[in-house]
Amino acid sequence: MNTYTTSYQCLRGTTTIATGTSVSGPITIPDEAGAEIVCTFTNTPQTATLYCDGTFYYGVRANGSVVQVNAASSTAPTQLVGAVTGATDINALGVNGDGTSAIAVDRTGTAAGSAGGVVNYSIVNGSLQGTRTAFTGNQGLLLNRAGTALDGTIIAGAVDPLNGRFVIGKSGVGAVRLWEYTPNALNNGSRFLYLGQVATGTAAGENGDISFDAQGNLHIVQTAANSSNVGIFSVTHDSLLAASGGTIPASATTRRALTTAPGGALTAVNGMAFSPTGTVYLGNGTTAYQFDPMTWVRVPNSPQATIGTTAPNTATDLAGCSSPSTLSIEKNVVGRLNVADQFRLAMSAGSPLVESSVATTTGTATGVQAARIGPTPVQINTSVTISETMATGSLSPLASYTSVYECWADGVRIFTGTEKSAAITIPNRLSVGVACTFTNSPAPFATVRVSKVVEDWSGGNRTPTPGWTMTTTAVANTGSTVSILPSRNPSQQTGADGSATWQVLFGAAAQRGRVTVAETTQTGFRYQSLVCTVNGAAAATTITTVGTQVRGAVNVDVAPGAVVDCVYTNRPVATLTLVKNVSFGGAAPSAWQLAATRNLATALPGPSGAGGSGTVNAVPVSAETPYRLSESGGPATYVQVGDWSCVTSSGTAVPVTGAGDVSLTRGADVTCTVTNATAALTLLKNVQTPATGFQPSTWNLTATPTVLPGLSATTVPGADYATLGNPTSTFNVRPGHTYTLSEALAQSGTRLAYQQLRLEQRQPNGTWTTVTSQTITAPAAGQSAIYRFVNGPVQPPTLPLTGGPSSDAFLFGGLMVLGLALALAVWHRRRRARRGVM
Repeated sequence: MNTYTTSYQCLRGTTTIATGTSVSGPITIPDEAGAEIVCTFTNTPQTATLYCDGTFYYGVRANGSVVQVNAASSTAPTQLVGAVTGATDINALGVNGDGTSAIAVDRTGTAAGSAGGVVNYSIVNGSLQGTRTAFTGNQGLLLNRAGTALDGTIIAGAVDPLNGRFVIGKSGVGAVRLWEYTPNALNNGSRFLYLGQVATGTAAGENGDISFDAQGNLHIVQTAANSSNVGIFSVTHDSLLAASGGTIPASATTRRALTTAPGGALTAVNGMAFSPTGTVYLGNGTTAYQFDPMTWVRVPNSPQATIGTTAPNTATDLAGCSSPSTLSIEKNVVGRLNVADQFRLAMSAGSPLVESSVATTTGTATGVQAARIGPTPVQINTSVTISETMATGSLSPLASYTSVYECWADGVRIFTGTEKSAAITIPNRLSVGVACTFTNSPAPFATVRVSKVVEDWSGGNRTPTPGWTMTTTAVANTGSTVSILPSRNPSQQTGADGSATWQVLFGAAAQRGRVTVAETTQTGFRYQSLVCTVNGAAAATTITTVGTQVRGAVNVDVAPGAVVDCVYTNRPVATLTLVKNVSFGGAAPSAWQLAATRNLATALPGPSGAGGSGTVNAVPVSAETPYRLSESGGPATYVQVGDWSCVTSSGTAVPVTGAGDVSLTRGADVTCTVTNATAALTLLKNVQTPATGFQPSTWNLTATPTVLPGLSATTVPGADYATLGNPTSTFNVRPGHTYTLSEALAQSGTRLAYQQLRLEQRQPNGTWTTVTSQTITAPAAGQSAIYRFVNGPVQPPTLPLTGGPSSDAFLFGGLMVLGLALALAVWHRRRRARRGVM
């Protein structure tokens, strides 16, 4: 059992050259001396399953036992589960798409044409177990939609990987008939719903098997008993879903004999399983070989597998859950020169080339024809030739038609050309599906080329740019028919020259159509212009934006053979956001006006507006050209702290010049922040020996700034220091600005016997220091300062404790006598001086 998921990756430097999810896979070694490739396998434990990577396939025996066959070894198979209770003739084994379960039919009745029950295989505790469910009444009958039994022998079973339905097949005369198992519904009493029949053209019932690919296409192998001829009939998923009991359309390969050399002949083939490399395992009761389904030649050096021995240990059927690589060919007829013209498609392989599948169109309808080849299993990394010719009875030569072929794999066009026959190589990828289409028109195709140019914001340095997704669609004028290539996906990537090309084919030379081009926008670019010409003449366009596409409808009729050239021009852009940060203070960011002003007139305008508003948030700007960052407004009590700082969305710093210029790289999402802050000043009043009516609130305190627009004096009521803060005494001041502090009585005319003693500033350690001047410098941005005026009472005269005049009275009296004596002396000197003059 498969208990690990497996994946591998092969790198050459940092380039992946091979990847897969199997235990082995193909790799192409570069044809270059010294090339070094490192391959790494990664394994992860998982719930046990059957292998779906091509390593193993599975065989069932009549008693219900299941064996696991190593696809790369001739050793005996490993038995996964023994005989199932009640099983008698097990066949039609199918494994579901992820290998977690399997189912088979227990045949009964005449020619094993009915089902006696089914065996469901599931994985329990890491081991495969089988349980038989018996049918009763008519539940096991294989009836048509009318309830009539159909002849044939049950030979095949497979599980659709897309929807999990179990389909079984009966081989009858001239056809393989298909039913779907419906365990929860009855269809005319049966558990099987008739889907229809695939015509095989055989005269008698043949053996074989069926299997699905990953796209839900059903492949039927039919073999003659002696293996003299083998062929595959392929039914598309859509055709199978639409089946309602009639003939189901299918594509057939050319039947040919099996070539098993150097091994023994393989006859009585009863089982088939696919390899993801596109090869087919065919087996009988005891032996299995690996074949190329294009030639039915045994794959060189492949092992001869032993899948059974003698009864009851012979294998009755094979199955697997690997999807093969496939190739299909379709025909798209845009128009016919003559209604009798038909086209023959062919798929060939081998050396010399031998046709393995053909298909011929019929009728007069245009568009993709019903006749097709495949999807047919093909071996990866091999050459297959696809071709078209005019069918017998056509009146026009193929040379009269414009022919274009294209081949797609995994949504990518891998081949295109105008040849009528082309050798293509199936990609070296497991389970790859290749779809080719030949498109024919009776008129020359018009060419549409869409180019991508990126220029700078001055309109210079125009550079063709690869890797852009471009789309072209075409609409036919009334009475006309058009078809555009690439057909399966109208979008292409611009190549190394910055362009992508489409072909528009017309149903007739006189028909016309119009085209619409589009580019898918990319992050970091802004659409600038679209210029189109038709045959060199300017063509007007109508521009619309739909989702991520900028579309341009070319307003000129396009004729067969015309050349339409369109050039999309883009310029690099980035996203810029301006942020106002207030690190200290309560001012709102919206108080400031922020701006990023472009230096180049042709650049996009930068963001501008109030901080925090939408006009400065995520604004598209021109990349790789400078913008000058600035701010204005805001309270005068705030100053800018530091320079502008810019960072990308990932936190990477973006340089800002000393002048405040910033340039953004293409696609960057940049935020530029400017920080502002104020400072806080607290003015307090300390009254020593306060008394009633003589409290700090008796004074008003004022800080008067030196003259600066927007600044004014601030006055607060006096209050003493509070350990919990003094919010009513605190206000914003402009950091580093000069202020003069003063105090005044709250009520003028108040007579107080108090005097100002000093001005103090509070220190961080809680002490107070005397300030020598009432003119101070405000704190730095984000800082606070506390000042207080200290006042004390005027001292009254002091009386002696024994009574009588106080010492202060004698002091004052003496001072008065001394003053009087000095005055008399001055008067006497002046008098003598006047007498001397006389």
